[in-house]
Amino acid sequence: MAAERLALTSLDHWWLCIPAAHIGGFGVLSRAMLLGSRVSFAHHVDDASVTRARASGASHTSVVPTLLSRYSFAEWKLVLVGAARSGSLPPNAISTYGLTETCGGVVYNGIALRGVDVRLTNGRIFVRTPSLARTYRHAPLVLVDGWFDTGDVGTFDGPQQGDMLGDGVLRVEGRGDDLIITGGNKVWPHIVEQRLREHPLVADVVVRGVPDHEWGSLVAAWIVPTAKDRPPTLEVLRAHVKETLAAYCAPQRITLTESIPRSALGKPLMSELS
Repeated sequence: MAAERLALTSLDHWWLCIPAAHIGGFGVLSRAMLLGSRVSFAHHVDDASVTRARASGASHTSVVPTLLSRYSFAEWKLVLVGAARSGSLPPNAISTYGLTETCGGVVYNGIALRGVDVRLTNGRIFVRTPSLARTYRHAPLVLVDGWFDTGDVGTFDGPQQGDMLGDGVLRVEGRGDDLIITGGNKVWPHIVEQRLREHPLVADVVVRGVPDHEWGSLVAAWIVPTAKDRPPTLEVLRAHVKETLAAYCAPQRITLTESIPRSALGKPLMSELS
């Protein structure tokens, strides 16, 4: 399905720079094997390795948003970006939405692949796809009338058929568990993170909700300063966020840290920050 949508051929040269043990990396290998495409492997990712891979003829790759924000892939023919918002991507990049249970991406730039159905129920994203897993190893895969509850929250833009996607575009807001409700207001962490990253004193950031007796949850930010001797203050960052977002999106608490621990796929390891 993805090969058809992306017009992939045996002439493509894929660079595998994310773990093959995860579904995104496995997707690179499986597409290359299916089409007979060449695959190169990255031992690590930095500016030099990205440049070397492109110079050796690599034309396609699949990355996580963290890699796309750190390194330039401007000269590549196609870059698949898992869990990214399509509105913030360069023209040669495509956002993919999917899960391990769906065998990777089934929605590209908000548009479902052929044979894939998407619906919203109370804002939650449900999918139905031929690539859906049959079961987990130690537990059944629970379906609702053949639909899989992704646990993610989203909206539809454009035409839809009842609660199904139709010819519209799926906008993924994030994991339902990540939504911060503070004083009755809903705050998506990625929106606040994106704004905070625009501040010159912020090198990296992760935003999450922390329990609070009065507000229900507080918007909390873990900040990696660009310079240790000039860390940003809470007041400065709140003012920065409130320039473009609602006041309730501004962090109510910040914690300065030397780094944001992340998994191999770039996801913050909150247990190591808390």
